[in-house]
Amino acid sequence: MKITIGNIISDNKQYADIICRISWYFLPVIEQISEIEFFSSNALINLKPEPGDIPGYFRLSALKETIQILSKIKVIETDQNNWRMMLKDRLYSLDVDNLLLVTDETSFPKIGMPGQKPTINVTSVDHKRTLFETSNYLFYLFKWQKTEERINQYKKRFLNLKKISSWDKVMLLGSGPSLDNFNYENYMDFEFIPVNSIVKNKKLLEITTPKVIIASDPIFHSGPSRYAEVFRENLIEAMNQYGSYFIFPLRDAEIYEYYLPKTLKNKLIGIPYNYSGSLNLDFETKFSVNATENVMTLFQLPIAAWLSDNIALAGFDGRPKEKNDYFWEHSIMNQINEEMESVKEMHEKFFDRDYDEYLDEHDNVLHDYLISLAKERKLIYLQTPSYLKSLLSLPKLLM
Repeated sequence: MKITIGNIISDNKQYADIICRISWYFLPVIEQISEIEFFSSNALINLKPEPGDIPGYFRLSALKETIQILSKIKVIETDQNNWRMMLKDRLYSLDVDNLLLVTDETSFPKIGMPGQKPTINVTSVDHKRTLFETSNYLFYLFKWQKTEERINQYKKRFLNLKKISSWDKVMLLGSGPSLDNFNYENYMDFEFIPVNSIVKNKKLLEITTPKVIIASDPIFHSGPSRYAEVFRENLIEAMNQYGSYFIFPLRDAEIYEYYLPKTLKNKLIGIPYNYSGSLNLDFETKFSVNATENVMTLFQLPIAAWLSDNIALAGFDGRPKEKNDYFWEHSIMNQINEEMESVKEMHEKFFDRDYDEYLDEHDNVLHDYLISLAKERKLIYLQTPSYLKSLLSLPKLLM
């Protein structure tokens, strides 16, 4: 299998940015890759990036990981005309497993043959113009996994969760500002399930001692940024301290299996997506979750409702409608604020979106899920304030 970078690289900083992204995603399967091919208009490109050329938004270990794939890299010096000819040759290669990555959509030429699709895999990983560029990397990493064997392993661990607690009452924790003043001590008869960057809050974890931690985002959690690295450092510490299981999308399995310590491998649970559009609570028969864009509807509610009939919510603030410059309002104590601007720079297009549309879609899905859970006689309580319309009718559990 060969990976070709479809655009011409003109300088060392551009090369360093691309190779640091590629090394993160493909180092776990580097033995399956015969060659990583770059086109360059500059014969002076350094195969080993200089530290000063690597953008500050990358994880601190980026250079070390890049060095491990140097033997696979081939740089072809070329001009515009020869580049177009070589691209056309790559697109219609006989090796259908080959992958061509478009890193800049604006300079990628239209060179396809009329009426004929490329014979190899082509995808955009242009972080300035492709909304889900990280998912595009992960899609191909996922394709190369030993999927069936791994799913069976994860399913066995997941079903075993019911045996590690009675799960009479479950408290789902979101990372909204209301969590900062929440009295966890009043709910010690609950099992807590935190998500995402809440793992940085050492005091919260010490009180709640979570048996399960969930995270699902390919940018903030399984990506190559410094933000994601800080998240994983805190995750590892929490898993070691409390013996927590970690639940994540099956899509990201190769990343966590490779980069997390071997001692934690038996605590990993990757769950596949389905695209049914409806809530699944029958994990014994159908081990998958309906694909939604928010971790609450993707994982937290379905898993909590499978485990328990009594579910309380805290920290799911949403945001005022008029504050539409970001997804949500976040708790200061439960967000990796110091790395937020750098991750926005690293994945520019992901943050260039209609946040009102995202909010409305989440609220609609959540509304439908709550109706389904009521039909299943699940009791849902809201313990902290929220701007989400779907949650406002929920009762509060009196303590």
